Amino acid sequence: MIDRGHKKWVSMMLPEHKDRLQRWVESQTEVDDTELDEDKLDELNQVIQFCLNEDRTAQVCYYSNKRLHYSTGKIVKVDMLEGTISLAGLRGLLRISIRDVKDIDLVVNTEKTTLD
Repeated sequence: MIDRGHKKWVSMMLPEHKDRLQRWVESQTEVDDTELDEDKLDELNQVIQFCLNEDRTAQVCYYSNKRLHYSTGKIVKVDMLEGTISLAGLRGLLRISIRDVKDIDLVVNTEKTTLD
């Protein structure tokens, strides 16, 4: 996103300069890939097991293309041989590398229940 200061000078820039400026702005949102510590890995393992056993919906945060992405769905399979988690969501089945998973949160059911 180009702020007001950059817009002021865009009309006097060459297309190559505009492209370079846009790439610079996009690079400011890039995130470095970090390794998780053992406590976090244990926590993720417990959440994954809970989601598999209880058929619960989870939001998975994972690293891809120098950015963090979020996807919501049900964890349907963990393949340790391939090192992937299969997540069934609104957009279909998503396979995420276990090494790229950074966090998993349970999604709370927001449907209202009535008491009789």
